[in-house]
Amino acid sequence: MTDDAGYESTPTSEALIAAARTEFTRRGFDGARVARIAAEAGVNKERIYGYFGSKEGLFEVVMAKALTEHVEHSPFLEGQTLTEHVMAAYDHHRRDPELVRLLMWESLHYDADEGRTPPFSDGRREFYRRKVERLRAVTGGTDDLRAAVALYAAIGLQAAPFMIPQLGAIILDRPISDDEVQQMLRPLIEQTVRFIEQRLTEQA
Repeated sequence: MTDDAGYESTPTSEALIAAARTEFTRRGFDGARVARIAAEAGVNKERIYGYFGSKEGLFEVVMAKALTEHVEHSPFLEGQTLTEHVMAAYDHHRRDPELVRLLMWESLHYDADEGRTPPFSDGRREFYRRKVERLRAVTGGTDDLRAAVALYAAIGLQAAPFMIPQLGAIILDRPISDDEVQQMLRPLIEQTVRFIEQRLTEQA
């Protein structure tokens, strides 16, 4: 059986993906070691190349699966506002910040400013294009770039606390997971995203 991410799904390949997901989340692409991934999965490291072609191919599958799971937990539903969608994503990241960490590591490996984008970015580009179209629809038909900038800003707002939790702990003198912090932080982010959405509607 071939998975949607383009690899043969077997107990061995799934064990490798699970081990790789932990390794990449903890150490990033450059810090991850195929020998460690294989050992955790209980197989020879040559199986990684047999299933995925390379360490980068394995990373591609890990990212694809993590993104698919995120979409399943917080899809941009028809009729849903940007604020509702973004805050659903925020709540998902709060429960499981793994995807945010993977994206941070990915940004270090593929430097867009140097023209290095992930080799598997075309599918994601289409995914976000559809999000921009959905945002245009719910805000009254603003232009693509304005909607894309608003979406990017909103994503940054909801993801930032989980990208730099160490800075939050320094500033707040407590972890961002603290209930009292969340009771203040979540509404503040929600209000800011709602302002972005309102401005987008006014400019349509």
